[in-house]
Amino acid sequence: MKVFISHKSDDKIDANEIYKALRRIGGVDAWVDIFELNAGDSLGKIESSVGASDAMIVLWSSSTDASEWVRKEIDTGKRNDKRIIPCILDRSLPASNPTLADRLYIDLSDRLLGMSHLCVSYILPTALTQAGLADQLGVLRRYEGYVSHSIRDIIVGRKRIEDAAYWANESNDAFAEMGSWLDALIEDERTDEDLRQVLLGASDIVVPAHERLLDVLAEIAEEGSEVSDGDDDPSIAEIIEAYDPDEGYREIVGFVLRLLQEGGVDLDEVPDDDIDQAANLLNYYLKTCVGSLAALEYFADVTESAAARTVVEYLDTYLEDTDDVLPEDEHGYAGLLDDAWMIHNVAYRVHEAGLVTDDYFDVDWQLIADADTALIELLPSDIVDELERYLVQLVGILFADVDDYDPEGVYDSDGNLRFLMPTEV
Repeated sequence: MKVFISHKSDDKIDANEIYKALRRIGGVDAWVDIFELNAGDSLGKIESSVGASDAMIVLWSSSTDASEWVRKEIDTGKRNDKRIIPCILDRSLPASNPTLADRLYIDLSDRLLGMSHLCVSYILPTALTQAGLADQLGVLRRYEGYVSHSIRDIIVGRKRIEDAAYWANESNDAFAEMGSWLDALIEDERTDEDLRQVLLGASDIVVPAHERLLDVLAEIAEEGSEVSDGDDDPSIAEIIEAYDPDEGYREIVGFVLRLLQEGGVDLDEVPDDDIDQAANLLNYYLKTCVGSLAALEYFADVTESAAARTVVEYLDTYLEDTDDVLPEDEHGYAGLLDDAWMIHNVAYRVHEAGLVTDDYFDVDWQLIADADTALIELLPSDIVDELERYLVQLVGILFADVDDYDPEGVYDSDGNLRFLMPTEV
């Protein structure tokens, strides 16, 4: 398989290290301009190399956004319909690039863990697919789900610290299953030699990385036990279940008026009926989200889809963060609206992907879509962007596990396709 590495010149040392690590994996032909371009070569060689590659790895750092050349390479990859994999070097997210913003990324700030994640999420699946073994990828997806969750939400985000030991055990079980399966493939006489070399090279990265993953999670688990105060705070589900619609309505009205005022709207020109309609929609939005959350969690328990289970686990991580984009301590019941947005939007994408029956979620989807649209119009754009980025990460996992899934989006006023719930469902 051929991999094109796009990078800013400031990051050429990182590009060199990643290039060499990939080249050490048998069967992986990495291309980076440091080694492949000579004086006098036409820059058209880069475009032809992108065209000949199976995928493009984009190394992203805090300075990459200023690189016109990286943008051109990304556009070339998109034009050639290549798989584009963002790999962040310093935990700066590529939110400003429209091609990369909606893609799952690999965190290479910890090089060993990141390279292992790249192996499990792309290199090994690609090699196995090219060898006609795509039907055996479930065991890889399971391990990838635990690894990506541990890296993004525990190691990087320092969320669910108290659960670090649990995730270490889960990832260790998945690793043992994956390891046995890979060993059997390596030893199988029917395995093509090129594939065997990829499996061996990737294993040289994944095995020590898994040991490091367990060490880091153990350290974080110990950190969590030291800082735990033993408080039994209610879960988000318990808070929503205790939701008082009358009190919630009053708080939502105040929240809507405040957002309109902050947006420069003259409240005297806003009809009371419009305020009442928006508040009633958002009230319904909150009242129904706990049922959708319960349905999602039940679905995750009984489904055979590892991707769906991972998505619900990620959703739970967001819901448990009390200091999210709309903190409850600051906004009261209205502070639950971002949680309701995540629940309903994940539920809608599970519904849209055909993973459940049409009547599985006990909601009126058109009312949910109307409430969703109202909330998006009210919230500041930076909050909407952050919610959308998180949702993109979740639904990107479904992409990997659901055949022919084409999620629908909407166009904003600037003509940009956004990953938001359609206005008509």
